[in-house]
Amino acid sequence: MGDSGRPEDGYDGRNAAEDIYQLVAALGFKQIDLVGHEVGAWVAYAYASAYPAEVRRLVVADASLSSLGSEPGAMISTAVNVKTWHFAFNTLPELPEALIAEREDVYLHWLFARRGFHPEDMAVYTRAYQQPGAMTAGFAYYHTISARGAVRHGGAGPGRSAR
Repeated sequence: MGDSGRPEDGYDGRNAAEDIYQLVAALGFKQIDLVGHEVGAWVAYAYASAYPAEVRRLVVADASLSSLGSEPGAMISTAVNVKTWHFAFNTLPELPEALIAEREDVYLHWLFARRGFHPEDMAVYTRAYQQPGAMTAGFAYYHTISARGAVRHGGAGPGRSAR
């Protein structure tokens, strides 16, 4: 989330969608073309669900909107695992933060190098995620999705979950 605030709660698709909706409205746009990537796809889906008349086109990419395997713990191929393992890892309470603390650069470089990220962009991400509370805030979306099934239901709904 870069230099954005890191509130205690509100990390679900609908709250994030409401934040974006308020920004879009403040900028004066009546309709938008919306693109969501990975976790952003969950937010884009929630936005389009809440404001369908205001979304001209919706694109979601690299998002898991259902389970990774046929059953929890199902074995998947190495090629799929390399690109999706972090979904399950990031939902674990407290462990990701503990293992990644002061190693954000290692985690981010490994993760993004397999997704075609440009190396020069890594300094920006590393700086942002090394700030206090940044990794916890990033993982909070995964925790909320896991706890509420918010991908299917879009989260708590605009304005329904206080921040």
